[in-house]
Amino acid sequence: MLENFFTPWRIWPGGGPRLHFIVPLGDAPGYRGYVQAHAALLARHPGLGAVPGRWAQVTLLGIPGPADGERAARLADAAREALRGARPFVVQLGPVWPGATTIGAAVYPERDMADLAARLAAAAGADREPGDEGFRPRAVLAYARADFDAPDLTGALVALRPERVDVLVDRVLLVGMRRDPVAGSHTWETVAEFRLGAAPAASAARVAELYRRRIRRGRPAAGDPLPPGARIARDLRVSPATARAAVRTLADEGWVRLSPGRGARVAPRAEWPGVPRALAPEEVPDGTDPARYEAAFRRARASADPFVCVFATEDGWRVELDLLTAPGSRLPTETEALLADLPPAPGGDRCSPAGAMRSGHVLVPGLATEPEARTLAAALHAAATGGRVPAPATSGAG
Repeated sequence: MLENFFTPWRIWPGGGPRLHFIVPLGDAPGYRGYVQAHAALLARHPGLGAVPGRWAQVTLLGIPGPADGERAARLADAAREALRGARPFVVQLGPVWPGATTIGAAVYPERDMADLAARLAAAAGADREPGDEGFRPRAVLAYARADFDAPDLTGALVALRPERVDVLVDRVLLVGMRRDPVAGSHTWETVAEFRLGAAPAASAARVAELYRRRIRRGRPAAGDPLPPGARIARDLRVSPATARAAVRTLADEGWVRLSPGRGARVAPRAEWPGVPRALAPEEVPDGTDPARYEAAFRRARASADPFVCVFATEDGWRVELDLLTAPGSRLPTETEALLADLPPAPGGDRCSPAGAMRSGHVLVPGLATEPEARTLAAALHAAATGGRVPAPATSGAG
């Protein structure tokens, strides 16, 4: 159930304006395409007012009361000082979820946006909105224009789930924002702009980190070419020299291979720095105790390692492998044959090989002994980390 955003207490006298500090997204390469990927789905719900691309933004801080010139000038001066030393950073937008009154994209990681918000809140002092301590950044794609029930909306958003988009944050705006309940959106006039400073070395490091994250997620995958340096520079609004320095850093670290005249291609996964080695059977965690299961999952997520464990049940031993903790990992095709050769589980709840390959989540119940389960778990982990897939002998529990 979504509630109408444009209730009387949210409609400012005359529709505004009210002063807000925002991060604009309308000119971010890739973000408009991300919004467009959701447009048809959101348009099927007339109770939603879509935010036009040019007005896309993340609100950092709202300022209550009238937006008079003297007050705006005072806030702009304080913000300029507060943002001194803040550097550009990259965030990832997505996935999109319904909230209480809006449909919005999550922003990760939150810490850099939260740092900007904290700096601005300290600068605004008594002028800031109460209750801003619980800041959670979000990019609104649509507002609810009326109360309405859309039980299928969450499932449709999950099914759609386009590739998340990376956005470079290099400026903050102080704007006079207006809310339009008829259009179901907002507009603004820019009062002041604050560029986040950056030294070239820092920019190159951030571009390199952005591509490390993309490579780990498999976009681009091993063997795929990196975009030309000129395109990287244009998309991320950095100099060509900074883009070239970032690619050289990736090559020096082993993420990409450079070929004269052919540019850069993503190196095989086994060459990436910090890639987890395949676990031996005796090293596979025992997740029978829920606390140990959770601890093993957290360790795998922290190191971007495929999660694997064995655990005992009344029907024998189970093996679980989940690639959710290791973005960019994929099971090789021979893993499907390995799973297909396993005998049926007693309860019939064994995952289908094709389904496991699509989802990256493998659950194999009904194994007779712990050594048998550990051997299979190690084989699956080896596959997920780029190692060879052994052919363990496995049998059902009954």
